[in-house]
Amino acid sequence: MIARQMLLTELNYTIWANQRLLQDASELSEDELRRNLGASHASVIRTLRHIYDAERLTADSRWRGDAPTGSVF
Repeated sequence: MIARQMLLTELNYTIWANQRLLQDASELSEDELRRNLGASHASVIRTLRHIYDAERLTADSRWRGDAPTGSVF
């Protein structure tokens, strides 16, 4: 029961955070989205793509039952 609640809490947080990111990003111009910021993923749009890909891969592996190995931090 606790694991289920933790999963639901995590999913709800992820939904909230993604909605927030997309709302803020939707207010940027095309140039602002694509401008090279000198960060690890260069631009806002590439950072958003990285977040999407990481979440998708993580979700896919969890649905297959793969256990996480080590810390991501």
